[in-house]
Formats: sequence, C-alpha cells, structure tokens
Amino acid sequence: MGKLEDAPFTIKQALVLTPYPGASPSEVQSQVTDVLEESIQSLGELYYLKTENRAGLSKITVYVKKEIRADEMQQLWDKLRRKVNDVQSKLPAGAGPSVVNDDFGDVLGVFYGLTGEGYSYRELEDQAKLIKNEVLKVKDVAKVEIYGVQSPTIDVILSPSVMARSGITTADISRAFEAQNRVVDAGGIDTEVNRIRIESTGNFYSLDDIRNLTIVSRTGEHFRLADIAEIKESYQTPPSNKMRIDGKPAIGIAISTVPTGNVVDMADAVKMEIKQFSETMPEGFELQSIYDQGYESAVANKGFILNLIVSVVTVVAILLFFIGVKNGILIGSGLVFSIFATLIVMLV
Repeated sequence: MGKLEDAPFTIKQALVLTPYPGASPSEVQSQVTDVLEESIQSLGELYYLKTENRAGLSKITVYVKKEIRADEMQQLWDKLRRKVNDVQSKLPAGAGPSVVNDDFGDVLGVFYGLTGEGYSYRELEDQAKLIKNEVLKVKDVAKVEIYGVQSPTIDVILSPSVMARSGITTADISRAFEAQNRVVDAGGIDTEVNRIRIESTGNFYSLDDIRNLTIVSRTGEHFRLADIAEIKESYQTPPSNKMRIDGKPAIGIAISTVPTGNVVDMADAVKMEIKQFSETMPEGFELQSIYDQGYESAVANKGFILNLIVSVVTVVAILLFFIGVKNGILIGSGLVFSIFATLIVMLV
C-alpha cells in the first residue's frame, strides 16, 4: 500500500544564487554569472545551464544529464559546490557568497497556518519556531519549514534638509555603524592561575542604543543619531513573500515525512502534538490545517480496500453462479489467497 499521496522523486536540477547588491543586470552578468558559468561548465555530468540576471542577483539553473542515477546525485552536488566555492575569490567586492540549492525533492505532507490577532510578524515567527521544535520530536517527521517570515529591519530615516544643515552624509552614518556594532576579540589578562577574558562593549541591544550613536561629520562636529534621523523597527520592503489566511497575516508551517515513513501515521501524530501545543499557546494565536496529506492518503487507501473487497466478492459470486458452489469456492479461495500472498510480499 502506498504511504504517500505523491511519491518522492529526484529532480536533477540545482540553483546557484549569488547576490550582488547595487549592480545592474549587465554588471551581474559580466562580473558574476560569467565567472561562475566558466567554472560550472567543467563538470562532466553537466547537461546545460540556464541563467537569469536581475538587478542585484545572479540566478543559474544547473541541469545534469538524465542518465545520472539518483544515488549519485548527492556526490554530484558536492562537486558543484566545490566548483562554485573555488571561484568565490574571483567575484567582485560586495558580491556573494553564492548559495547552491539542490533540495527540491521533499514532499510536504502536512501544512499548517499560524495567525495571531494583534501580534507582529516577529512574535508570529517566535511562536512558529516553538511549534517547529515540538513537531520535530514526532516520529517519522523529516523536516519542518517555516514560510511567510518577514525580514526585520531597523530603518534610519533622514531628512535632506537636516543632512544639508549638519553636513552629515549617509557614508558618515555607515562608517559609524561599522565601527560601533562590531564583534572583536579584546584579548585577556593572564594571572598566575588562569586567563581572564576581556569582553568589549558597544554592541547594539536596543533601539535606544542606536539612537544614542554618535555621528561625526567631515568637519569634525559630533551629532547624536536621534537628533538628525528617525529610527524605527520595520520589515523589508517590498517583502520577498507573504502569507495570509482570510486576509490576516500568517506564518506557514510545512512538515515532510521521512522516505520510509507512513504519512498517515505521521499526520495523526502531528495532529495530536499540535492539539496539545494549542492548549498552551497565548490567547490570540490560532493554528489551522491548510493541507493534510495523511487524510488524503487515508481516504485513498480506504477506497482501494473497498474496491478490492467489492471486486473479489463480485468475481467469487460469478464463479459460484456459473461453475457451482464446490468449484467456485475452490477457485475463489485461490484468488483470495493469491491476493493475500501479494500483500505479504509487498509488505516485506
């Protein structure tokens, strides 16, 4: 009996994504894509490449020869990663690092949506991560992915008139951030019995820390960042992806089954875990099932069993009618035993 609605399959493609912020499509092609293509084309298993150059992003789709076996694919992707890593030093400053994505074959068996009335995306994400940690403990769960997460940002909004009056430029602010919010090894103090580590201070832990950052203009004047700019928390604009349920902001939680697992049993176990976790969630959060492959597979399995029983009963009834009770029972039982033997062999 099939344990998945859609069987897992191997997709013989990989994506090589390389960011290059600020570059035009032509600059991305000449300075990034062409360099990566030259290295990737030395793969003997390569079928062809398909490239797409956008403003600030290089996207290369790698297709390998169809005769490559599925059990050889992981080793091939490791070779691709080595080829890509070898040319990272040849990319221009500000480009990269390149990311090789070959994980296309997972079948997401269960999908839940998390909404929260009055909660921010950050609070939704934190709650989704707690759910993920609990679901990963369930038997036969292979992977849990979270969708619809928004990238948090700290926006520093400057007024052109204030910049002109103070003489501060965006480059001055960038230098101040780079010098201040940096993790460095401050060394230590050796004593007779041990070594005491010195931890440097100055990292940002709140918006007030950022507001109090000192900015030095080219003329040597000192300004407090909050006096020349507005600082607030926000999210990346425009968002790369967004999920809504009934018009409300939501986070998606997708769960896949291990290749040898039974999605019906896994989905039932996940449902029980989700039900227990929902009872402890803060008021306002709501989890709802978007898609349940376990239910779909259970319905398909029950339909198959019903069809099997009806077909066997029909065949035996016809045999009894045409060749008599004794011969009908003999041949009909042979049919039933052969089906049982087939299922036993399939189970093994």
